Amino acid sequence: MKTIFDFRKLLLPVLALTLLIFSACTDTSNQQHTALQTAQVTLFAPTAQPAVVELRSATAGTDQLTFTIAISGLELVSDLTDFDNIICEPYLRTDEHVQFTSYYRESDIPTELGDPILITYAYGGMQAADLQQLHVHVDVTLGPCGPDFHEMSVTPAPRIDPIANYSLSFTVPIED
Repeated sequence: MKTIFDFRKLLLPVLALTLLIFSACTDTSNQQHTALQTAQVTLFAPTAQPAVVELRSATAGTDQLTFTIAISGLELVSDLTDFDNIICEPYLRTDEHVQFTSYYRESDIPTELGDPILITYAYGGMQAADLQQLHVHVDVTLGPCGPDFHEMSVTPAPRIDPIANYSLSFTVPIED
């Protein structure tokens, strides 16, 4: 007995699934301005489980850019001293060549092992009243960036080797 498969019976469900996936990918009514994004990494010290840096959110007004990143898998950071010595201040630039006059960082060291380190950066003093959006590029370096690299009159932090550099690029609309 020979069975012939009729592909026409499969066409309608496949078409419906395709339309459902397409509409989910293009529906922007409930999306945040910046979707979760994992940073591109350049490893300096290859490891089996490198830390992961993700962009969690980003917003911009006419005078301030704010974004939050999450760093997972970086157990070297156990207190704020470690934080300042291992997670360097990000290098930030925009395609629009916007200048920032102030900088603020808010962070918490996670209490549970395995939880990500959440860091919110706020860059203020920008003049962006005539812009509709910012194209932002951020480089985050994990490695030696403590006071031993800035001033010689302070007690140097414990030496660590460079770990990695992470690059994020995102566009954020400027809201009034």
